[in-house]
Amino acid sequence: MKLIKSLFRVLDKILSVLTIAFFTALILIVLLQILTRFTPLSFVWTEELTRYFFLYAIAASAGLAVVRNEYMGIDFILELFSDKWKAIYLRGTYIVIIGMNLVISYYAYEFVLLGQGQMTSTLGFHMGYIHLSIFLMSFFIMIFYIEKLLSKDVDLK
Repeated sequence: MKLIKSLFRVLDKILSVLTIAFFTALILIVLLQILTRFTPLSFVWTEELTRYFFLYAIAASAGLAVVRNEYMGIDFILELFSDKWKAIYLRGTYIVIIGMNLVISYYAYEFVLLGQGQMTSTLGFHMGYIHLSIFLMSFFIMIFYIEKLLSKDVDLK
């Protein structure tokens, strides 16, 4: 179990670094767009690349939001439950979210395959790489909810 926890912490660190890198790249490209408005230079690829960095920043940070409990929830309802019922409620919620993300992952994978035959308009990437962000987002959310489901926070005392 300690090995699994350490693997999740490593993944947490990797996703944190990737989120920072994607947002930093996004900000730098937007700054480049702004600066080139005052010059005769024009980069048509910047708008497209900012969209892709934004998608991947969301994909990397979605799982981190699970780890840090930053998704919106209705906490005052949980306070009404005893510890046992709170654990049952949380386990049920996590199972539903994991199931939903399994479905999303399946269709996102099909979307990735669909995008392999298409190219982006200015950069020439396969759209499958762009569609992969949806799969990664649902995958990271799912595995971090699996970690929460297995954690001691939801033990049925």
